[in-house]
Amino acid sequence: MEHAQDTEHEDQDLFTHFPAVVQKAIEEVLPSKDPLDEPDFNSIDYINSLFPTEQSLSNIDEVVLKMENKINAIDNEISSVVRGPN
Repeated sequence: MEHAQDTEHEDQDLFTHFPAVVQKAIEEVLPSKDPLDEPDFNSIDYINSLFPTEQSLSNIDEVVLKMENKINAIDNEISSVVRGPN
């Protein structure tokens, strides 16, 4: 039981929690419909939404490919912003 509490405490250290006022300002400046951007994001609920049934796991390769493509697109966007206009 103690190990689970230690792990939970370590996990909380990985996240930055902003005050409600700051979170609201971020949402106004950078609106997002992506569930990954939610301040109360729950990874288990998100995975369950992607794979609501055992049968839906047969599409896992397709879901992973879509996520990899999204990651690559974001990486490219970050690279172009960092490099700036040519």
